[in-house]
Amino acid sequence: TNHIKNGILLRADIHTLFDLDLLKIDENYSIHIDKSIDDKEYMKLDGKSIRLPINPDYVPSKEAITQRFEYKKP
Repeated sequence: TNHIKNGILLRADIHTLFDLDLLKIDENYSIHIDKSIDDKEYMKLDGKSIRLPINPDYVPSKEAITQRFEYKKP
């Protein structure tokens, strides 16, 4: 749905990696970069946490994050 808790604002190149499942975010909001990425700048993000909104009403849903993290493309 288009609920605010079901979205994460990402830079265009990061969004592309996310769409390709080369960048994932886990239930603790930690970033995981696929081992196939050899770009040092992207690899610097591996293990870092995303910055969360100050307002808890806008924090991404852990349920949605977990569902996306565990999703395997057919």
